[in-house]
Amino acid sequence: MAATTTGAARWSRPGHLERVQCPGGELGAHARLQVRRRLADCAGAVAEFGVVLDRHLRSRPADYLVSFRALLAVEEEYHWANALEGFEDDIHHVDCPHCGMGVTIAVGGFGCYPEAWDGGERMRRDLRPAAAEDLTGTGRWMHQVAVRDGQEVLANGIAPPLR
Repeated sequence: MAATTTGAARWSRPGHLERVQCPGGELGAHARLQVRRRLADCAGAVAEFGVVLDRHLRSRPADYLVSFRALLAVEEEYHWANALEGFEDDIHHVDCPHCGMGVTIAVGGFGCYPEAWDGGERMRRDLRPAAAEDLTGTGRWMHQVAVRDGQEVLANGIAPPLR
């Protein structure tokens, strides 16, 4: 994935907005069509913005993380655009995909571990990091951009160097 029309081009494809939510519930067919048309009209501007953001990131700006998250949004990686905090002291609350138990994932200077409570017993394990060469898709792209731009903390948070 690169800062190109990738994200913007997807906005105009049929079916992409089928499950758009608004405060009052799911958007109706007419509203989805209007949103799709407006986004399609902006696709070129969004793509240009992605190129500008990518160029800005290469300059290693002080607002790197904010700009990186904006680029993720341009690429329609909304989860990462909203959740990424830079891996300095991140805590995420998720459900285990296997059993559904609530798990806290901590990544940062204080350690990298998942933690869960089973009754009164706290369970904590070390995270097993992914090797950069094993990453795919968005993770690979995020790591490559962070390495390219000299963002060592961010790159190591995505895939730490193997020891």
